[in-house]
Amino acid sequence: MNDNTFSIYQVKEGDEMRGVRYESLNRIVAAGIAIDKGNYDLAYTAPLEGMTLRDIYKRFQDERPEDYRGRSVSMSDIIVLRQYGKETANYVDNVGFRDVPQFFTGEGWSQREQTHTQTQYIGKWEDGKRVRDTKRMTWYYPDFGAYAVKSHVTPDQVADKYAEISGIKPRQKPIADQLREGAEQAARDNSGRAAPDRAGPKSDKEER
Repeated sequence: MNDNTFSIYQVKEGDEMRGVRYESLNRIVAAGIAIDKGNYDLAYTAPLEGMTLRDIYKRFQDERPEDYRGRSVSMSDIIVLRQYGKETANYVDNVGFRDVPQFFTGEGWSQREQTHTQTQYIGKWEDGKRVRDTKRMTWYYPDFGAYAVKSHVTPDQVADKYAEISGIKPRQKPIADQLREGAEQAARDNSGRAAPDRAGPKSDKEER
């Protein structure tokens, strides 16, 4: 039995999936849309036979098998590889493929991931519109090859600006999830700090 296989998953038909089908992953993240396996149909499974992601993409564009009933492999499709007991989900993006473990777990994007992706969209838009520096929300950070928001700009302002210029209103996480993520991030930020001395200052007698 050949345990090395691949599967192609494609976004389900229907108007409710219009904001997911054929979209780049950056646009999906910026809009706060989770890569939910429930939104996909299994289109095909077959032995891997040494093929790479690029080989699979090309085959299902140019020389589709006779028993394949799905659409041509396109942006927003997921190609799952199973090799040597390991399973990976790969998003067919506008350029290449991106690993999306969320396909298996059902987890959404963190607030930090969503804001970062929205920031890149806004930064490129500001460049294209030649927005004056005093009016910009972002600045380009050459060391990281990415845009960053100015210190006074909040995540809510970033989300509002993204919605304004893209026409897409980002989906908001439930308040409970936002609070949980905030608490987890605070715990990570504080993990390296020394705990305060709760005993209070020592008296002169104790110091002697």
